[in-house]
Amino acid sequence: MKLLLTSGGITNKSIEKGLSELVEKPFSKLHLTFIPTAANIEKGDKSWLVEDVYNFKKLGFASFDIIDISAVSKSIWLPSFNKADILIFGGGNVYHLLKWIKKSGLENILPELLKTKVLLAQTL
Repeated sequence: MKLLLTSGGITNKSIEKGLSELVEKPFSKLHLTFIPTAANIEKGDKSWLVEDVYNFKKLGFASFDIIDISAVSKSIWLPSFNKADILIFGGGNVYHLLKWIKKSGLENILPELLKTKVLLAQTL
């Protein structure tokens, strides 16, 4: 498993370089899936979430998908997760995210996915 833990996504060149070193390919050849589920129950202004998504989008990935595992069925999110080279778990409420990782069935699949993917987890 390749893991990068950040407090707010790609906020500087050092974090961008760290991600680049983990994936070992140009971003333009990679597929990214962004999972915003942890932000669902955060109150107030979520412009930070939009900024996080925008910062990843600026890196120029071959494809960029946003999948909320609490909003869609496994038949929708699993193909995106399988295609992704990088899984980004956006910031927010970790307990809410863990609840949905279990409830969606991702808990059983994640260990296998992480054998070949980079996981970037954000905290707030």
